[in-house]
Amino acid sequence: MTVANTTALKFGVGARFHDQVLPGCEREVYGSDQYWACYVRHMAQTTYHPVGTCKMAPVSDPYGVVDHKLKVRGVSGLRVVDGSIMPLITTANVNAPIIMIGEKAADLIKEEWGAPVTANLV
Repeated sequence: MTVANTTALKFGVGARFHDQVLPGCEREVYGSDQYWACYVRHMAQTTYHPVGTCKMAPVSDPYGVVDHKLKVRGVSGLRVVDGSIMPLITTANVNAPIIMIGEKAADLIKEEWGAPVTANLV
């Protein structure tokens, strides 16, 4: 609250601190550390994208779901082509790795069906 009440924010840009008690935190004293801890528990969310729910792994890994060709083990005709195949999350946004997974999957499928796999060089 102290930051929101600074001259620069209060008068410079007209910032107003949200002073409505958050439902679920009514038992805490507004503005106390306990109130803000409750607030964060209710309002905070992650900005990363979970991965690894059907990870690609060698046959020796009992938790691996897909093989190196993105095929689901024990199921015919099914591939998983998204971030869930990544065994670990990257340290940056997962957008680029997931695009690469899609591109690789397209090449694998074309190869399996005998279609020419061409590089899209720009």
